[in-house]
Amino acid sequence: MQGLPLFAARRRNFFLYIIAIALPLVFLVTMLSQNVFAQNTFVITDGDQVIVHTTYASDPAMALNEAGVDVEPDEYITTQTEDGVYDITVQRDDAVTVVNCGEEMKVQVKFRQDCGQPKGENCPCIIIVPKTAANLAENKFETSEVSPETGEVKIETRKNYVLWVSEWKPGREYVDTSLDDFED
Repeated sequence: MQGLPLFAARRRNFFLYIIAIALPLVFLVTMLSQNVFAQNTFVITDGDQVIVHTTYASDPAMALNEAGVDVEPDEYITTQTEDGVYDITVQRDDAVTVVNCGEEMKVQVKFRQDCGQPKGENCPCIIIVPKTAANLAENKFETSEVSPETGEVKIETRKNYVLWVSEWKPGREYVDTSLDDFED
């Protein structure tokens, strides 16, 4: 009869050893799998097109590449919402330079739906826009960036300008003929 309690004690010790080894192993696997199985959601706004892309990548450039959006690193802005969703706004360099009150500024040109816009195969092109058919809008937005070394959050306020066109007509290249009379 003495062998039975000894067997039960060894059996109990064996299960404690198994638990002592298995419990940290399960904990370790659970912690590592959170990184492996964590998916990030990116809402990519590219002009009028909005793409929702879910990926294991945490780098916005990689997410843009996976979603098939071809952009340069300085053509998009990334922000992260409180619920962990990344918002990526693509701002392509289709800007034109406008002189406003003596100040040169790059603006993005958008055409109102009722007036149409130049066809892509005709671009770049010259258009004539009456002063009363153009509206310059200023958009301010904040971007934040976390420094990997210090952990500091850097918030930067940026501006971009949009020239809204409600009426236009095709133009032709301007040729200055004012000095033609003085030529021999």
